Amino acid sequence: WLDPRTLRNLQQGQVLDRDPITKSQVTFAGSDGRTATIYEQGQLETQSYTYDLQSGQLVATSVRTQQGPATLQIDVQLAR
Repeated sequence: WLDPRTLRNLQQGQVLDRDPITKSQVTFAGSDGRTATIYEQGQLETQSYTYDLQSGQLVATSVRTQQGPATLQIDVQLAR
């Protein structure tokens, strides 16, 4: 859960956190008016978190992991 007011005040492309050791970065990807998405990107993995703008509830997440020549992807979405 994230505060919906905070989500609505974020700017597309805004960096929310950066780790200088792991080179991971958390960025606000943007909003479609109903949901807002935040990306966490590391060297071999990218994860997205999508939140409902009314309730702040996490409604979807996706992770992509590079393992050698393969890319593994797991998507989870709230069923309504």
